[in-house]
Amino acid sequence: MVNVTRGNLFIGILMSFFMMSAAHAEQKTLCVFDPLGAYGDTYGLIKEYAQNMKAQGVEFKLKAYTDEAIAANDFLGSACDASVLTGTRARTFNKFTGTIEAIGALPEYGHFKALLGYLSNPKLSKFMANGKYEIAGVYPVGAVFLYVNDRDIDSASELAGKRLATMSFDSAANTMVKHVGAAPVSSDITSFAGKFNNGSVDVCYAPSLAYNAFELYKGLDPKGGIIRFPLAQMNAQIILKKDRFPEGFGVASRTAVKDQVNKAFTLIEQQDKSIDGKWWIELPTADKDKYMEMFRGVRIALAEDETYHPSMLKLMKKIRCKKDASHSECSRNGE
Repeated sequence: MVNVTRGNLFIGILMSFFMMSAAHAEQKTLCVFDPLGAYGDTYGLIKEYAQNMKAQGVEFKLKAYTDEAIAANDFLGSACDASVLTGTRARTFNKFTGTIEAIGALPEYGHFKALLGYLSNPKLSKFMANGKYEIAGVYPVGAVFLYVNDRDIDSASELAGKRLATMSFDSAANTMVKHVGAAPVSSDITSFAGKFNNGSVDVCYAPSLAYNAFELYKGLDPKGGIIRFPLAQMNAQIILKKDRFPEGFGVASRTAVKDQVNKAFTLIEQQDKSIDGKWWIELPTADKDKYMEMFRGVRIALAEDETYHPSMLKLMKKIRCKKDASHSECSRNGE
């Protein structure tokens, strides 16, 4: 009887402890953009993240969005304490991390993994905060590829005059489209796939997850393809309203996100492999070099007009040149 009583007392103490912890945890709303809503890979990673952050005294209530514009507007208002948005949309809140999706800046997943390792370094903390906002973590979503409805569109010169679905809010992409002479067709996450699939546009750009999620194979059929050369690395960023979170939460959050990065890349690799091999278009090395030089020129122009953050561009160049110092850009100053 004594042992049972002591056992019940011990259980009671534990329950009281957990109830007190839960009571003291701050309730926050985290608005999450994922093209697939609560069924997407990014949302799944955020659910795991939210569970982990309870140890930091914050309990998140997750709210899923399939329209990024609405998620961003709700975050700008009072509906969200934090939000998960794409890197391009995040540029509004932090130009440094918003430059991660810069055109051609991270041509390989290895480059992106290296960059994500740097972002959790306390030395970069000063770049993670901007005014009342703080970037609390960056997740990889996947390399962005060009989807074309005709395999003959396999070079920059072939894009001239072609109708290209371009995200209306993405000033950098619009600059690139004009640079190659394509005709931009204003689109958003809810409309670009439909335009490509019904032939309203000749070209669109998206990571592999869109192949199945938005049935882009319909637009590829019968003679289209996907150019296997990353234009950028799409990512999802957790953005906080700093004053609504405990001191030091951003640092703890970035560390927690870093621990999920390998899992995120595994999911990306699965998406890449899900694409039917017949659609891939391989580029000759010489063409890739031409693209890289063209992308570099666009990045420099976008840094000069203050769309891209020069410090992030330099960091990504450092990563590229560390992996391949023989590239011509590595002997040049600047970006």
